[in-house]
Amino acid sequence: MVRSILSVFILILLPISLLIGIIFRYSVISLIYAFLLLILPWVGSISEKNIRIRFRPFIFLIGFLSLLTVFAQIVFQSVLLVNKPYGHALNNCTELTRVLRYFGLERLDNSNAIRILRLIFPDILILAISIICLVSIRRQLLSTRLHETNEPQTPSVIPPLINSHINTINQQKLWPRLLSIVRRTRVFLQFVIVGFAAFVYPSIINSIYFIFFLTLAFIWSLSVHFGRKYALARTLLSIYTGIHLLIFYLYQFGFLQEALQPLSLWSNITGLTAIVISNCTDRDPYLEKKLPWTDYVNPCALLILYFYFAFETHRTRFQRVRSNATTTQSLEQESLVQSSDGRDILEQSPPLSHRRWSLEQPGDQTWQGRIIFVIFSILRVLERHSYLLSLIAMLAWSITFHSLLTLVYLLWACLLWVSPNSRQWCLRMSPFFTIYGGILLILQYLVGFKISFNQLNFAYDRRTMEQIGIRIDDFQPAFIPLLLKSFYMMFFWLTLRQYINEKRLVNTEVNEVIELTRRNSTPNDSYPRRLGRWLINLLTKYWIFVSCGMLLLVSIQNTVVIYRIIYMVFYLFFILSFQISFGFWRKTAATFHLIIVIYSMLVLIGIYIYQFEKVNVFLSKKFSKQLLASIGLEVVPSDVLALKLLTPSTFLVVNIMQLYYFHSGWMNLISMPSEKDIQGPANSTLKDIHAFAKENTDHANNFHTQQILQREAKTWQETLYKFYFRTNRFYKQINYYGWRFAELHVFKLVLLIMVLTSTLKVCGFNTVLMILVTIGLTLFHLRKLINLLTLSATGFYILLSMCYQLEIAKQHIIEKNFFIKNCSHIDSNVSLIPNDTAKWFGLESTQNIDPFIGLYILLTICLTFDAIVRYRQKHRRSSLSVRFNVHLVENRFPILFEPFALKTMNNDDDDTYEFDIVNYQQADQGICDCLKYLANFIFYRFGLEICYITTVIVVGIRLDMIAVLYSMWLGLFLISSRRIIQRIWPIYIFFLIISFPIQYMSAVGAPPFLCFKTVGLR
Repeated sequence: MVRSILSVFILILLPISLLIGIIFRYSVISLIYAFLLLILPWVGSISEKNIRIRFRPFIFLIGFLSLLTVFAQIVFQSVLLVNKPYGHALNNCTELTRVLRYFGLERLDNSNAIRILRLIFPDILILAISIICLVSIRRQLLSTRLHETNEPQTPSVIPPLINSHINTINQQKLWPRLLSIVRRTRVFLQFVIVGFAAFVYPSIINSIYFIFFLTLAFIWSLSVHFGRKYALARTLLSIYTGIHLLIFYLYQFGFLQEALQPLSLWSNITGLTAIVISNCTDRDPYLEKKLPWTDYVNPCALLILYFYFAFETHRTRFQRVRSNATTTQSLEQESLVQSSDGRDILEQSPPLSHRRWSLEQPGDQTWQGRIIFVIFSILRVLERHSYLLSLIAMLAWSITFHSLLTLVYLLWACLLWVSPNSRQWCLRMSPFFTIYGGILLILQYLVGFKISFNQLNFAYDRRTMEQIGIRIDDFQPAFIPLLLKSFYMMFFWLTLRQYINEKRLVNTEVNEVIELTRRNSTPNDSYPRRLGRWLINLLTKYWIFVSCGMLLLVSIQNTVVIYRIIYMVFYLFFILSFQISFGFWRKTAATFHLIIVIYSMLVLIGIYIYQFEKVNVFLSKKFSKQLLASIGLEVVPSDVLALKLLTPSTFLVVNIMQLYYFHSGWMNLISMPSEKDIQGPANSTLKDIHAFAKENTDHANNFHTQQILQREAKTWQETLYKFYFRTNRFYKQINYYGWRFAELHVFKLVLLIMVLTSTLKVCGFNTVLMILVTIGLTLFHLRKLINLLTLSATGFYILLSMCYQLEIAKQHIIEKNFFIKNCSHIDSNVSLIPNDTAKWFGLESTQNIDPFIGLYILLTICLTFDAIVRYRQKHRRSSLSVRFNVHLVENRFPILFEPFALKTMNNDDDDTYEFDIVNYQQADQGICDCLKYLANFIFYRFGLEICYITTVIVVGIRLDMIAVLYSMWLGLFLISSRRIIQRIWPIYIFFLIISFPIQYMSAVGAPPFLCFKTVGLR
């Protein structure tokens, strides 16, 4: 208890009190406090020996110094009080006053409470905490001495040693991965802290941290072990940081600021910032509030760096001394520690190579062990695919910082993307682009000094130097650019490390042993492998939709240009080829994505290069501004350029991942199973096939699963598993009925969107959609042909609308009134039909293209989804047919519940089918059966009456000549029998087919160039 209190006071309260005395008062005494605070981490850990030998004299020195300071303050104030009036001998700006102020002795007349506390309270606080620490140390030493005196001497017993040794081995086996994570985290944390201290204020003094940061990173990337040389360098850097902190603190004194003026060239490049400015005329120092935020963070970063490195240095030295001290004792005890079968316990531990790869063994079945194992597996996967991250980092670097120097990275990344073996080439090139990135990082650090562009005599102007890659923000912090570039460099270093490791292990027996150990130690059903397989299957299944969505997103942005129109052509070709021929689409998918990737690279490089002043001036002389703007070449600011290039670069990465990682798996996933080898009797009934299709899982009925589901959950793992399995079963059933619902009704949704699009925008083009809607409603078996024609017409209209928005179209068509026909005998105030033929067709110039073609884009998506549904259901029926050795076909009844029908195979000429449906006799068995029966046969039983009701509603709403015709047809149906209605019903359908498009055409009107005198019915 006493030691815990002592630890709190020594390690927490004492440093805080010293820090208070340092920050709130600037004097020689505070400088000594700062020196003692920097010594504190080197005193050692809190142990009996250190408390007696190191901490007691150290704390006594602190207390004695604070006592002298308090005593001096009391004497000084007493002398001022005795010599009346108070402080008359200490005038401002005298040499004596300045010297006394440096030692913290100042007049207190006309002072508020805050100033008095700032000058006197820190010493009192440090003195009080020092006294408490000394008293606690004395009690701790007395209690330890009394305990050693009263404790009897007992001989050592080996069994406790054996038990403790066994427990130690078990603990080492239980948490090896956790210890490895902590070890790697410490190295990474050192890397981050020293980088932060280097980047926060680029200067000459801080450049030592930057050099250490680069050296540490390159040593790690070369897979060099951090040994004693690194510990020595870390110790030297800690000492350097302590000296830097003391110099920085000294610069806050007035005499040093007079010698080296604040905000001068040398003070800026050396990194000495005057945060506190003292003046002889003012009693209190002035806190500079107009400095950048990095100037205030810099000393904090240095303090964190010093304490953490000092802690790591002391911990490493303590462990080395402890290990050397216990080596002899452990060797003597090794022969005494035997297991029950006579073998050495230490010999039972795995060899070094096995211990190295034991991190991959999921032997720890606790949830903590599983989480650690998953983390290690994710890190291992990221390391294995670090080349992909490096390519993305090169692309991001070139986009974030536009210049000639970063153009190299853009070309480099594109070249490696399209190379046949991109991973191998990226690993081979990793030393070169890592060194090049290090050079760019050094250059950024040098130009990040707190200087202005005019202080450097460059041969070119600011704009030219920025395009080269040397951007100097006058007196502004360079922390963000350095942080981003070092973040990109992290992936380069990781790739270089991967390349060095693979090069060392290639064609060696160690590699074979490690790979064999890894394969044997990691079972196929481990958690990371199952999670990885699930994630890969998910991405393989749905990444193609992400790719198509990105393609659509790139093509329909607000500013319509030619390269985005070409993206739209790619999108329409992709979905149109899927509608026309699935075999052709499947064979050309890889070529299509490769062309997309190459085209995206050309677009990205073209926009990137056009931003250079020489390039855009040269092209402006060759081509008109309207043509260049129509192509998509325009000069934008550097901060806007990154956002402009973000979408095409992201689209490029998405398509590359689809082409190189998910395409082959996607092709295997969508390959149609062959039904040619189906012979012999069926393996199951239609009802069992539907039951299996609803579950859609192979482990639904195994013994372990049923046992967990039936018994009561005793642990939270079992409860979570039961919830997961039931949720998964419910999802499978929703998925089963959802696809069936889509198979029946998506085409109706397509027709509804076509009608909605035509009514919301009445134009000549939509007449084609209305005609196709009429045909689709009457000839449902032409569903595929209607989809194909609708998609072709819609795609043609989308391309025309986008081309109409181009600058060259506005220049040569719109401004010259190319489609406008003025007819003198038509009053434009009477006719609602526009005199612009393009507008009559549906082409308008708009600032925002998304709402203009939004419904047509939605229509193309619905048409594609309809084709996907049809193919998916066909693929599902074929898969189940092969699995159960039957021939499944689509259910010809519009049944929501059971999508499959079973074709009987008694002979080749038999076309009968078996349907698992609910008939009239089964409707009385329950509510669900009754609802199923109504869903199957309600329109079959009451369809004519429903048509009568809809006709009455239409007549009541319209109340025009067309309504009179509908009323006549309704009266004819009401006085006729069903046999007669059956005969005249096709004539009624033909009437609807003719009247529906004619009504829409009357609303659209004739084209303006014909100059018909007509009034549109709108």
